[in-house]
Amino acid sequence: MRNRFAALGGLLLAGLQSPASMARSPLDEPFDLSNRQPLVQIFNVPGARGGDVLGPDQTRWRLACDVANNFTLRQRADESIVLDGETQRVELSAGAGLGHGWEVGFALPWIRHDGGGLDGFIEHWHSFWGLPDGDRADYPRNRLQYRYTRDGRAVLDFRDGGSGIGDLQFNAAYSLVDDTRSKVALAATLALPTGDIDKLTGADSTHLSLALAASRSGLFGTALSATGNIGAMWLDGGGLPGARQKDHVWFGSAAISWAVADDWRLKAQLDAHTAFYDSALRELGADSVQLLLGGSVRVSRHWLLDIAVAEDLAVDTAPDVVLQMALRARY
Repeated sequence: MRNRFAALGGLLLAGLQSPASMARSPLDEPFDLSNRQPLVQIFNVPGARGGDVLGPDQTRWRLACDVANNFTLRQRADESIVLDGETQRVELSAGAGLGHGWEVGFALPWIRHDGGGLDGFIEHWHSFWGLPDGDRADYPRNRLQYRYTRDGRAVLDFRDGGSGIGDLQFNAAYSLVDDTRSKVALAATLALPTGDIDKLTGADSTHLSLALAASRSGLFGTALSATGNIGAMWLDGGGLPGARQKDHVWFGSAAISWAVADDWRLKAQLDAHTAFYDSALRELGADSVQLLLGGSVRVSRHWLLDIAVAEDLAVDTAPDVVLQMALRARY
């Protein structure tokens, strides 16, 4: 048994010291997966990005599909909330390098809310691992009910579902540091109200965010790469009519990528943001933290596949589970 553990440790150490992992690769990019809770995702919290910026004549493309399962209910003083349903989000994004350290791009999501079909799987998963399920078994599976009341009045009562285009986002980034192992960029995102607040596909407002993104490869001479983001979003009204919405939000992330081999990575990531609403309910008024686990693999010369699972570390501030698959390329 001791020899087996020694052999396993040797393999792990060899992987961490792999010289091929020292140079940063597009595979090391963090997961672009922010909070998909239905009353938060309307604001499109910017996802994590690396500190590198596309060079002249370089382009990037990405097509992502997220499925977020929500179940929570709570009452505090004059407020109550029920979030029970699923959100599917398909997002197309692209970017281009302009030279002189500049990059521009866009992202356009399509969003659907319905009862979904993951409730049974999640209940069995919680039962198998002995995890709390928030009384899921006491309520019908695969139903849709997003309801929020304040002062005895229904601010939101969303049961029929809906789908449509979300808010169009334009982004730009400027390189501040660009050497072999370290990258730092300043990034900005402008979201336009092309979605529909009545369908929970948009925030019905224009808002701006600024973020600083930094990446470092070959940490301590190993096959690990790290990425960090910190930023702020300014909200110009919009959101749920009648909800006490804040005028700005801070967000950030920290990610580690392990180069297990030249063509695939294992990743762990933390995403967080401050509350969007002034509320006694955790679902609206508490700061959010998510844990993302997964990996990336090269499927062709230019194309990569990301697979990620997100869990709400700050319970009830984000979906119970989010599954993401994303195809992305750089030319």
